[in-house]
Amino acid sequence: MLPARDLGWGADAVPVVLSSREPKQVTIKLSKYVAVIEPVVVTARRMAGLDKVGFTQRKKSGAGYYLDPEQIQRMRPTVLTDILRQVPGLRVSYTNEGEVVSSSRGVSSLAASGCVRYFVDGMEWQSAQPGDINQFVNGSEIVGAESYQGTTAPAQYSRGMGDCTTIVLWTKQTVRDR
Repeated sequence: MLPARDLGWGADAVPVVLSSREPKQVTIKLSKYVAVIEPVVVTARRMAGLDKVGFTQRKKSGAGYYLDPEQIQRMRPTVLTDILRQVPGLRVSYTNEGEVVSSSRGVSSLAASGCVRYFVDGMEWQSAQPGDINQFVNGSEIVGAESYQGTTAPAQYSRGMGDCTTIVLWTKQTVRDR
């Protein structure tokens, strides 16, 4: 078998009977090579999970501030407040109890106190003492974060005091399961 190949042409092989008594001339016609690329498969599970919990749709609405998985991953957060420091309108203060998150924007006298309300994986979370959010949620577990000032929070995250800043957090556990 005599193999033949050339750049831009398909490879071929032709059987040849050789003899030591006479030279042999062989003509091989190569066919035009057409490159075939394997299909590219893209899987975005984190974003698909965030789609299912409504994150992507709310982000498109334009109300609020959003951090998606890529933005959060670039931060390399170890505690939740590493993420929340990046959110406009939030202030992280160091106290004896830990790092306390408060609103730096006020739309009324209530908001001037800096109240912040949390929802983790769609459920409201109540702080037992200021600064304990870092003990409840690990920064490396967060894949999506939403922040709403005052009355801009979606209905499912609004509770009585409309002047508080609302923080909605999505963890790997919930987004993966959906």
